[in-house]
Amino acid sequence: MPDPTTPTLENILGDAHFVATARLQGDGPDGRLPITEEMLRQEPSGNLFGLTQNAGMGWQPTEIGRPQYLILSTSGGLRDSDGHPIAQGYHTGHWELDLLVRQAAETLKEQGALPFAAYCSDPIPASTSIPSSQGRACCTGKRRTSAPMA
Repeated sequence: MPDPTTPTLENILGDAHFVATARLQGDGPDGRLPITEEMLRQEPSGNLFGLTQNAGMGWQPTEIGRPQYLILSTSGGLRDSDGHPIAQGYHTGHWELDLLVRQAAETLKEQGALPFAAYCSDPIPASTSIPSSQGRACCTGKRRTSAPMA
C-alpha cells in the first residue's frame, strides 16, 4: 500500500494539459549559418549540428564561428532572486559558483568567445576513499570507468 503522505506523480507533474499547451517549436534567429561548401565536405556532421543548436538556443548566426570555451562548474542548489533558498546544494558556496560562472561567461563573450556552461555535482565527500578513476571523474576531467554509486 502506498504511503498516503507521498505525492503521486500527477500531483507533482500535473496533468497532460501542460504538455498540450506547451510551446514545442518556434522560429530561429534571423540570418544564415556560416556554413561553407568545404565545411559540408570536411567537417564532422556533429560540428554542423552544433552550429544549428547554437543558433536555436539564441546565438546570432554571425557570432557562431567564435572560439568556443566550456566553463564546467560544480554549482548546485537553487535560490530565489532575493537570495532565499529554494533547494539546498551539497555544501556552502554552491550558489556563489553560479555567480562566478556568470562572470566568466560574460568576460569570455566580451572578449569575442562563445562560452558554454555546464554543471556537474559529486556528492561523494572528499574524505571518502574512492580510486581517482571512479570518483570525481566529471569534475576533474578524468574518464569514469565504472559507476561508483548505486
